[in-house]
Amino acid sequence: MLLEVLFTNKSSMHSDKNLQFIKSKILDTEVAIFHCLTNSILRIPNAVIRTLKADNDGNIYFFVARPPQLVSQFDQAFPVSLKYFKKGKTYTVRVFGTANMITNATEINEDLKLSSEEISNALCTQLLLKVKISKVEFYDLAAHRKNILQQLKTFIYSLVNYTEPQGVEYDFSPRTPIRYGF
Repeated sequence: MLLEVLFTNKSSMHSDKNLQFIKSKILDTEVAIFHCLTNSILRIPNAVIRTLKADNDGNIYFFVARPPQLVSQFDQAFPVSLKYFKKGKTYTVRVFGTANMITNATEINEDLKLSSEEISNALCTQLLLKVKISKVEFYDLAAHRKNILQQLKTFIYSLVNYTEPQGVEYDFSPRTPIRYGF
């Protein structure tokens, strides 16, 4: 079962429920594969990330390894995808959105409430990214497995019914009695 949700700036009760559901699944899974979808020469490499925070505004925060190039040379906003999955979970979540680099210590402190040591470590060796969610694909593996089993069951029943006679009767008796003149 695939549930696809598009998030816009318009806030509604329905999208808030979807956002809370997606947020709970993201925080429950916590680990994702990060893909940078830009065609720029300088781009953040793909990585496995651990989600730090997902807020009610549809933002996801996480750290990636700081690239050796100057961060100012990179696009400050770029399209990304995050694929959340975990062994033992019956779902996967694919998030598409726009990532923004947060390189200012005060912004990092405002958004995540980290200690000064964690902030200095983040500024030296890591890069904080904030992804604004624009589209989410939620894939329920349990429903998919159930659907496959149902399809297999239907297919087997159709094979069994196909090989059995369908109750066709053959009548070899003549329609009108034949009189031989005796």
